[in-house]
Amino acid sequence: MGDHVNIRVLSTQETKIIAGFAKQEGWNPGLNDAKAFHLADPNGFWGLFYGSKLLGTVISINYDDYFSFIGCLIVDPEFRNGRIGYLLGKHAMDYAGNRNIGLDGVLDKVHSYENFGFKLAYRNRRMQGIKTREWTNTPPPMQCSAITEIPFDEIIDYDLHCFPAPRTAFLSYWLTMHGSHSCAIMDNSILKGFGTIRKCSDGYKIGPLFADNLDVANSILINLISRIKEGENFFLDIPAANDAAERLASKYGMKEVFATARMYTRGEPDIDLDKFFGVTSFELG
Repeated sequence: MGDHVNIRVLSTQETKIIAGFAKQEGWNPGLNDAKAFHLADPNGFWGLFYGSKLLGTVISINYDDYFSFIGCLIVDPEFRNGRIGYLLGKHAMDYAGNRNIGLDGVLDKVHSYENFGFKLAYRNRRMQGIKTREWTNTPPPMQCSAITEIPFDEIIDYDLHCFPAPRTAFLSYWLTMHGSHSCAIMDNSILKGFGTIRKCSDGYKIGPLFADNLDVANSILINLISRIKEGENFFLDIPAANDAAERLASKYGMKEVFATARMYTRGEPDIDLDKFFGVTSFELG
């Protein structure tokens, strides 16, 4: 097989295949994630082909000169347990170069990631809830503003407290994309937090959810959930390293349905986990 293997950048149209693969794996991608992902780094989407047949994919997003994130390493089930995953992983890391590389890996593959030089930082937990009438009758304790009312440079500045690199093009689309709603809380003209909910294959996902404290996060969460119908599923991916995020999920009886290992090659970046209540995306960090 090796003589005919080719790894190349996927075209804009081909990147939609990754979302399809992710759906087949049960990862429940957002309906409009593909375009937002592509804006993060148009050259970071890779496919491994055998002739014209696509056997596997990987995303390697270089956010700046210092940080990269790897996701969606997916191999066609027919061709697993071989070298395809290794080849894709190595290619993604070569593309990232000397940057600190992050990923959210499945727990039973932690040893494999360690062989690539990754070190465990903490677990992320996908928590599932269902909108009940209790949510409908619960107004946010703090007033929320539409994300479009907040100066975008303030959002970018706040995001850098919780994410280790600027992601201007990505957020400009993500926060206002079709099928989503984003809101924020201001206090005395100071941004205290923001969040997004988006339609997915199954229900809705919330992410990011960044906030100064539990009370702010709770108000944003209530506002986001107010946008969906009773009986709908919603998911919040929380870092287990933030006790307040655990308390927020527990407050509404959310249950863990999946978990990942957040890992880095050069150690945990300098972000404020106390403000980190919801991962933007397991695929891109």
